[in-house]
Amino acid sequence: MLDQALLTALFDSLLEGVVVYDHAGRVVAANETAPEILGLSLAEITGETAMDAEWRAVSADGGPFPGKQHPVMICLETGAPVRDVIMGVTSRARRERRWLRVHASPLRVKSKLVGAFACFEDITDRRRIEAQLSEAHEELELALVGASLGTYDAHLPSGRAEVNDRYLALLGYAPGELAMSVAAWMDRVNLEDLPRIQSHYDRIVTGDLRHVDIEYRLRHRDGSWVWLHDRGRVFSTDAQGQPIRIAGTLLDITARKQAELALQESEARYRTVVESAPDAILIFFDQRVVMANPASVRLFLASSEQELLGRDVWSLTSPRSHPMLRGRIGRALKPGGVSPIAEVEINRCDGTPLPVDGVSAAIEYQGRRAVHVMMRDATPRKQAEALVRQHREEMERTLALQVAHQTVAGIAHELNQPLNAITTLAEAARQQLHGCDPVPVVPVASALEGIAQGAQRAGRVVHE
Repeated sequence: MLDQALLTALFDSLLEGVVVYDHAGRVVAANETAPEILGLSLAEITGETAMDAEWRAVSADGGPFPGKQHPVMICLETGAPVRDVIMGVTSRARRERRWLRVHASPLRVKSKLVGAFACFEDITDRRRIEAQLSEAHEELELALVGASLGTYDAHLPSGRAEVNDRYLALLGYAPGELAMSVAAWMDRVNLEDLPRIQSHYDRIVTGDLRHVDIEYRLRHRDGSWVWLHDRGRVFSTDAQGQPIRIAGTLLDITARKQAELALQESEARYRTVVESAPDAILIFFDQRVVMANPASVRLFLASSEQELLGRDVWSLTSPRSHPMLRGRIGRALKPGGVSPIAEVEINRCDGTPLPVDGVSAAIEYQGRRAVHVMMRDATPRKQAEALVRQHREEMERTLALQVAHQTVAGIAHELNQPLNAITTLAEAARQQLHGCDPVPVVPVASALEGIAQGAQRAGRVVHE
């Protein structure tokens, strides 16, 4: 048998506090750990009872803990052991509360109940950690709810899965209304996505893949499809390193996918219109071509669209047009920016220059801000403008000739009257002079005066 010294050594070496009570509930003995946990000396706790109000005991939820409910007092009253009682105590020496897990067992001598002993461990640090974990868990739950995230935890060998209420809500179910498992999850995957998901899952099971980051569709309760972004990772493996558990989150991205689909359809319609447009249309990202329609291929004398893709705006245009283009690009990149039509000289793929009329505007293309440029060969316009100028010049010459003709006609009319008068008066003077001897001076003088006046009038007309 073990001697008393060895028993005492073993008693004092226990990590748990052990206190022995007599039949009245007074402390009669304790190991060295007990007063250390309580923050008192052995002398200070000897003779104390569990009924002492100075312990200021509280229950696990922080409420009052009457002395009569102490495990030792119950054990002494009933003669039965009491297990796993959580209580907080604050000793006279310590102002901080210590949390204890207490077990009490009856102490009998020849079947007679003579007392009890209590064994307790200090779980203060554990309680603090549990409280922190609980708080962190609540914060995580709030974050998940705020972010509308569903969560899952799948046990790969058995196929069992646990999901939160938000996960079920994403599929249209109330909490507890749908039992989830790996098989049930796989059964809800859209058939178009299933091969990709099955391959993904197989790689996880074999250990080839440790992280999940994938988008797919699950069937909603009403038969519609919910787009989900699944992100998770393997966090538990067996001794051979094979995955056992995987956990992750699900985010509903249906609205985003619908917007992407609408955008794709819009871009498809846009491209159809662009492809059939008679004018050259190019789209630039960061001043480089990312799309060119057939008309632009013809305009630049390119062999195909590929020959234009990746070319920058500066290599496609003449240096003399670059100063103007810098300002137009800056205006076009502003929200709602549009650069009005202007003539630009481009460099065709065969090296020949060509004047074009171009207009540019900012657009959203494939989710990015881009510049849409529409161009048309300016040669027909310039030829038409040249013809218009030629016709205008011819009309101006014709009009000038008409004006000159009218002016000459007016002058002729004005000259005709004095010339007729001169002719008439000269003829009258000639007749009067013919055969007259002596010459009649007065009539001849009058005729000559009329001739002089007519000549002066004709001179004024010419001068004017």
